[in-house]
Formats: sequence, C-alpha cells, structure tokens
Amino acid sequence: MICGARCGTTAATADAGPDAADSAMQVAVDAASADGPPSDGNRSAATCLRVATAIATGKVGAPDLAELSGLAASVAQANLLWTHNDSDKPPRVFAIDGQAQLRAVVLLPTATVVDWEDIGIGPAADSTATQLFVADIGDNLANRKTITVYRFAEPKVAGQGAVAVHTVNQVAVVALAYPDGAHDAEALLVDAITGDLYLATKAANGKTKVYRAAAPHSLTAVNALEKIAQLQFGSAPLLGVGAGAGDKEVTGGAVRTDGGAVVLRTKSTAFWWARAPQSGIAEAFLAPTCAIALPAEIQGEGIAFAADGSLWTISEGASAQLWRLPLQ
Repeated sequence: MICGARCGTTAATADAGPDAADSAMQVAVDAASADGPPSDGNRSAATCLRVATAIATGKVGAPDLAELSGLAASVAQANLLWTHNDSDKPPRVFAIDGQAQLRAVVLLPTATVVDWEDIGIGPAADSTATQLFVADIGDNLANRKTITVYRFAEPKVAGQGAVAVHTVNQVAVVALAYPDGAHDAEALLVDAITGDLYLATKAANGKTKVYRAAAPHSLTAVNALEKIAQLQFGSAPLLGVGAGAGDKEVTGGAVRTDGGAVVLRTKSTAFWWARAPQSGIAEAFLAPTCAIALPAEIQGEGIAFAADGSLWTISEGASAQLWRLPLQ
C-alpha cells in the first residue's frame, strides 16, 4: 500500500518560542508519487514510502505480556525487541524475538511504575554501548508535576534456551518537567545522534506538542523540557489513512537507528519524516510527511524501527500480533 495523497506535505513548524508553532507559516509541496524510493535520508518532497505487504511475524504467547505499550528494536542484538506493559508491577521490561516469543524478563527493582507508555533505545554518552529508555510519562488526569524516564544499559540476551531473568539495579532516573503545565503523553523519541529525549503529547483534539530534553541529562535535578514543535493530527497533512482518518491521538514514536528518520503513530496510521544530515528532529517536523496505513490492531501503541529501516508495530491486548512493515 502506498501512502495517500497527503504524502509530501509539510506537517508543522518548529518552535522558536512558546507560541511560534501556532503562528508560523506552513508550506505545502507537490505530493506526486514516485516509482521507487530515493536514498532515504534525502527523500524528495515529492515521493513517499510504500508498504508492499505487512507481515504478521508472530503472536505474543506469554500471558504476562497483555498491556504492551512501547516497543524498541535492539541495535546490537539481531532479531530482538524490547517492550513493556503500561501498568506492570513489579517494574520490568521484556525481550521478545521477531516472532513475538519471550526471550528475557528484566527486573528493575529501583524503578517505580506510574504509567509507563513507551520505550526507546540510544547510545551511551561515554561508549559504543546502547541504553534503554523507559518513559513513565502517562498522565491521564494531567496532574503530575514531574515525569520520569528510566535509563539503563541494554542487557545481553542469550540466543537460545529458556527465558532468562535479569535484574538491573543500576538505573538512572531522569526527571522531567514541562514548561507549561502537565500533559498526557505516550510517545518517546530518543535521538540516536545526540542522545536528546523528545516527548510527543497525546491530545483528544489532535493538537500534539513536542518537547525536548537536551542531553546530557541531570540525574540530581529536574530537567526542563523545551517545546520545539506543534503538530495537528486529524487534519491534512496529518490525516490518517482509510478508516483511521479521524484518529488524532499519538500513541507511540521512534527514531531510526541512524537518526535519519522519525515516526509518530496513532492507532491506525504511522507518520514518517525524513531527517536531513546535520539537522535536528525539530527540523524534521518541518519536512514533508508520509502517512502509512498500519495493520488493524486492538489498541495499537508500540512502534519501532528495525535495523533495515522497516517498521515493527504491536498492540495492547492478550496474544497481541507483532507486525513488520517493510518500507520502500
């Protein structure tokens, strides 16, 4: 399936200040489709991605994995994804393989769970190792003064054998605060190039705000979030595809492992932006966007980039289906 006619239009503007996204001019570009993809980091404004066939790779069999909310694909370990429930106790994350089979359980006894909504993966500041970032950012009542991202080294998972159980005690606590009051959010973006953290809010009216916490992050003080963009979902160009055209709430997000693309999803549609070399994620949101129809899911929230640039998605619910979407 190719992305629809909204492909190739600019979605939003970056914020120079608190109100800049509301007032800055949006630019429309030609949305003609192309026969094949250009080099992805420099994708033309007039082309868009295609999903030839969505592949159902497997169903989650482990009964404990019934509220899967976030998804991240390992960079260092092939055929491995990280996920979590949104209100799990004890605090833990799960490793599954590309067929949705449970490979490992990682206990995080020093963390707490309020409302875990997303998980990301990114580089460690002082090495080539990778870290996992668990976003406790849900706030349905919009009354949390601070929110938290937990950061820890990605555990090594054995290739075969019984489900492994790991305990990670060294978990960094990154406290965050919005500049304009509390927000509910379900999408975390970890910049694979800079290590910056981004949160995209969830709004019933589709008016999503994107905030950044620039790296490095304090572990002793609250990190102030900065608003860098505003996106209007539910209307062109961020109008969902097909039956999901009216979906307005952002439920997940990811950054490609090379930092060259960003995706935010609703329950039914993924919106994909190319990120030009030497530019930031705020600038990516100024670029044309591709609307990609996602497979039907009970409550689609998890989305991740595979190493080859394709997308993984998963839903909440028992026996959730893991999907892989090759992009071209």
